Amino acid sequence: MPTPHQIQIRFIRQVRGSYAEPNPHRDDILTITRQGDNSLRLVYTERSEDDPVIDVMNYTHQQTMSYMYRVLWLLTMDNDPFASVQFFIPGYPTFLITTNSIMNNSSQLLDIIFSACLSWPTAGTRLDAARTSTHGILAQPGVIQQQQS
Repeated sequence: MPTPHQIQIRFIRQVRGSYAEPNPHRDDILTITRQGDNSLRLVYTERSEDDPVIDVMNYTHQQTMSYMYRVLWLLTMDNDPFASVQFFIPGYPTFLITTNSIMNNSSQLLDIIFSACLSWPTAGTRLDAARTSTHGILAQPGVIQQQQS
């Protein structure tokens, strides 16, 4: 049975000291999961030296986009920023972006996240045409969809 993907965003901390190495167990993680037609569950896990702090929020699409806008804005304003942010978004390749690049690309990042939230793909092990989704990007000006012959 297919299940919905999750959006996962990993906030990768700066490496400090000459012997420090990147440690994925220290990354903060934001997970977005579809709960219903206009219902999303956001779980933000902040990693620290002590136990992780976990915040759970149940939002609509609009509330989620407002939240994501503020998160991206805060990343650009931070005086001790994360080194980079890695995005795992259903229907898109995984990508890593430095926090310095977020300011110039925030509208595109929000568009990709919002597109995935509106037309949530499902996870499966084989192609099933009956359960495919269409992303909002296909309706954008300048995007041409090739017809199958």
